[in-house]
Amino acid sequence: SNATFTLQGNDGSLTVSAIVNIAVTANTAPTLTYQNQSVALNGSLIINPATGPADNGGFSIVKQSSGTYTGDIQVDQTTGVISINNATPAGTHTITIRATDNCGATTDTSFTLTVGKANQTITFGAFANKNVGDPDFSVNATATSGLRVSFAASGQCTVNSNTVHITGAGACTITASQAGDSNFNPAPEVQQSFTIVSSANSSLIT
Repeated sequence: SNATFTLQGNDGSLTVSAIVNIAVTANTAPTLTYQNQSVALNGSLIINPATGPADNGGFSIVKQSSGTYTGDIQVDQTTGVISINNATPAGTHTITIRATDNCGATTDTSFTLTVGKANQTITFGAFANKNVGDPDFSVNATATSGLRVSFAASGQCTVNSNTVHITGAGACTITASQAGDSNFNPAPEVQQSFTIVSSANSSLIT
C-alpha cells in the first residue's frame, strides 16, 4: 500500500513541515524452475536450475518431496543445484523443490526424473562333449544383474530347471536367458553347444 507522513521541525519560534510519500510493494515469491531430467539406473547427475534462484531478499532451498525416487538426492540451499547419486528405482519420478524467502513466501517447483533401466549380460561357459548314456548334469550361468538365469534346450537333450538330460547321439544346444525386471532390460541370450556320441564312437569325443 501507500503511506503519507508529515514531518515537522520546530526551533522554538518557527515551524517547518514536509510530506513524505512511501509506496510499499507486495513481497514476491522466489523464482526457481528445473527442466525434466534422465539418468541411468544407479547413475549420478548434477542438475542446475533452469531459472533462478532469485528473490528480492534472502532465501533457502530444500527438497520438498522425492515421490517414488529412493536414491540419494541433495540440494544446495543457496544455489539450488541438485546432486543425484545411486539413482533408483527405474521409472519416472516427480521431484519437488521448495524455495522460501525471508518473508516466508514459498515457491514449489517440480520436475520429472526418469531413471532408465540398466542393461545386463550373461556369463555362460562352454561344455565338453558327451556320450550317450552319460548321467544328467547341471549347467550354471550368471547375469550381471544378479537375477536368475533360465535355460532352454534344443537337439538331443532336454533341460529341467538347470539339469540337462541327454536323449541320444547328435548335438545339444543350451540357451541361457534372463528376461529382465522393472530395473533391468532383458539380457542378450547366450548359447553353448556340444556333441553327443554313442558309446561305440566315444573315442571321437574331444
